[in-house]
Amino acid sequence: MLNYEDRKKSINKQIELISELNHLNKKLFVSNQIFLHPYCQGFEIEHIQNLIKESDDPDNAVLTFFGRKFFNLKTNLSILHGYCGKQPYLKEYINTITRSLSLCIQYEYQGAISVLIPVIEGTLRKYMVDKLGEKNVSITSMQELLKAIKIMRSDHLKLLRAAYEKDFSKNGKSVDQNKVKNLLKLDGENFDLWSEQFEIFIRDYLFRYTRNTDVIDDLNRHIITHRFKDKIDFSFKNYLRVYHSLFHLSWLINCSQPNGSPFSDPDENLVFNEYITLLNLLMLSESSRFVKERLYGEKINSFNTFLTDEYRYAIGRSGKEIEKILMRLHIDADGKEKQP
Repeated sequence: MLNYEDRKKSINKQIELISELNHLNKKLFVSNQIFLHPYCQGFEIEHIQNLIKESDDPDNAVLTFFGRKFFNLKTNLSILHGYCGKQPYLKEYINTITRSLSLCIQYEYQGAISVLIPVIEGTLRKYMVDKLGEKNVSITSMQELLKAIKIMRSDHLKLLRAAYEKDFSKNGKSVDQNKVKNLLKLDGENFDLWSEQFEIFIRDYLFRYTRNTDVIDDLNRHIITHRFKDKIDFSFKNYLRVYHSLFHLSWLINCSQPNGSPFSDPDENLVFNEYITLLNLLMLSESSRFVKERLYGEKINSFNTFLTDEYRYAIGRSGKEIEKILMRLHIDADGKEKQP
């Protein structure tokens, strides 16, 4: 049977932790940095705070931290398929998300970001259509689409109310509605702290309405779609910002589902196969990075900083093999033609 005081203490503890995380994320939003998502570990809050406080280059320190988390590919894919891949509305886009990962690993940030942004819009729209009918299928305004969050909150609290009432009524006891009401108030506060972080990033940054307003971040759907700026920061950092927002959305959807679970439950075979595939792609991409630098006429920062020694060793070997092939084709490692 549910213990009221234990449950109340547990929710308050969550609220305290998430309030601290919320405060940190707002700082990261303002400086256009990568932010924490609901599936990050609690200890990472203090770690990020220390990085910002102690580092001479906090932006790069935060990027390095999250970059290394991203390139722990097996864990990354387990979270992706265990959470996003299990949620209705979002799981229908899982192949698109995987394609964006592939593009990112190939240094194709413009494509990776452009592929990922519509997933957020499409997922919110699917939720609205399912809950409010086909009349919502043509909604394009993010202001309207974000109303889905309020519906998720309502669904979440309805599920919790039913669970509390069922548990409190065990052994023929009458339900204390004041206790139920108190717990639901705390649960609503907990949900609001997470949803606020998602809504801030979506409303004020990624989907910020650019007409007659100051642009505070060029990672913006309107700027990208309509090319209001000639040079847009398509970067690894900005890809991770969009990617992390999907985990926020996944968590919110999970709360609204009758069979929602706080635990990741991926298909391990799928995760392993994609891990091997992306690792092969990473080796090819990193080994041939200089080719893209020549093609695009700009320097591409290597992923080397974010990789483990095992990854770097494998990439080094594959790079040497590519150099041998190019030499046989009378092309040196800098991409210049050699005389036979």
